[in-house]
Amino acid sequence: MIEANSLASILVQCAELIVLGALLALLIRLFCFRHNEQVISTPRVSAMWALFAIGMGWILVIVLLLALTGHAPTNSQGAAQWPLVGPGDVAAQLILAIISVGPILFVMHRRREYPASAGISAQNLWRSLAVSALIISAAGVWYCFVNRRSGAGASCHASGLWALMQLAIVGFTEEFAYRGYLQTRLIGWLGSYQGWILASVLMAMAHVGHRVGIEGMAAGEALLSAAALIPISLFLGFVMLRTQNIVAPGLLHMFVNWLDI
Repeated sequence: MIEANSLASILVQCAELIVLGALLALLIRLFCFRHNEQVISTPRVSAMWALFAIGMGWILVIVLLLALTGHAPTNSQGAAQWPLVGPGDVAAQLILAIISVGPILFVMHRRREYPASAGISAQNLWRSLAVSALIISAAGVWYCFVNRRSGAGASCHASGLWALMQLAIVGFTEEFAYRGYLQTRLIGWLGSYQGWILASVLMAMAHVGHRVGIEGMAAGEALLSAAALIPISLFLGFVMLRTQNIVAPGLLHMFVNWLDI
């Protein structure tokens, strides 16, 4: 995800996301999205089970990563570097994704909760694809405009395509877990905006463990780094709130991560 190193960069990021949010709201109106309330029986209990399932998946992934890799490679300044990505990395990410969503799928199966209750549905599918393409295009044009003199993105290599596949797995896994699954249930329990905000904050804070255990950050630094993800997390949660389909937030999550590397 995008990380901000200063208050100024966070404010710029927030301004950009507000503009994209306004564009999203306009596109939602233009494409006539359908909004059907997801009826979840015993929403409070379902939300508690969702928190448990996501927590279990998070713990399993962190423990496995620590056991296999320890700390991520760092540069001379101590910041984590994104290594060259190949087919093996994509396969490994897929395995991690299966492990992380395993408890969620188990709970959904045991509680007889259907995929549509977690944003996996044909509802608004083509509309979500169209809106995602337009927002990604607008964000991409803005990114190129801002970085036109810095040469950013000039050194694209084949590893970037594998990275895109890897980040697609990351994006859709996290959006399914935190947006389609958790946010939907928190909304059923707490209300639309309360559930959206809580799910967004929890998703951002879930990165603290990775920052400390895998990237080797100090606790305070990891907390600030994770907190800097709250604006983009809120934006992606807003996308889910308006589209009611994980396709749009999943694609946008993938795109944001890809720009970051």
